[in-house]
Amino acid sequence: MWGSGGNGKLGLGNTRSFSEPELIKDVNDVPFFQVSLGTHHTLALTETRQIYAWGAGHHGELGTGNRRRQLKPIALNSREKWATVLAVDEISFGITLNGALYVWGNCAGGLLGNGRKVGNVLVPTKLNTNIVFRHISASKRHIVTLGTGNEQPPSENWKQEDELIDPDTLKKYEEIDPENYLYGLYFAPRQIKPPQQKKKKTTKEETTTTDKSEERNPDNEEEELSQ
Repeated sequence: MWGSGGNGKLGLGNTRSFSEPELIKDVNDVPFFQVSLGTHHTLALTETRQIYAWGAGHHGELGTGNRRRQLKPIALNSREKWATVLAVDEISFGITLNGALYVWGNCAGGLLGNGRKVGNVLVPTKLNTNIVFRHISASKRHIVTLGTGNEQPPSENWKQEDELIDPDTLKKYEEIDPENYLYGLYFAPRQIKPPQQKKKKTTKEETTTTDKSEERNPDNEEEELSQ
């Protein structure tokens, strides 16, 4: 790892910054195949499908059950087998091999999709939905996932205004294919339906032009002469 080491996000046991790659010796014998870099924390996935986390933990984004920062990689206490992980700003996501989506970190703005807009989630918590998730992508302001299945009804705390998504923040996307759909995590998962194509209205001028062209069609004239 290299770069800014604030909050220990490089996992090197300190908060120093490095201009050249440094080996994380504490996990040198652990085979990793995915690393996701948040603003102040890092998640990594091993070949045995286990999550390691390090860096800032102010909002529980490390998933360790507390808000303490970790200067070195620490394995999360979970029995799940993970397919992918994602670290973004003060939030974290993990998708299991069977397609379940887990979230943890800062609930601000409803970005975790768990029905909450305030507070923190200190450990990976499964979203209550029928969706089978395949992929997730995120920024500081919006989350988009790819998956299949039906959406669960909103939580008891849901209000109508919470379903409205700022068009400048989360635009509608076209359907990927007949079996996979995009879902936006905004307070609760919502399927992003592809925009319907509007049928072109035929104007009177176009109708008149078409009629005239048919009248002047040489083929029609030849037919009439032969008759």
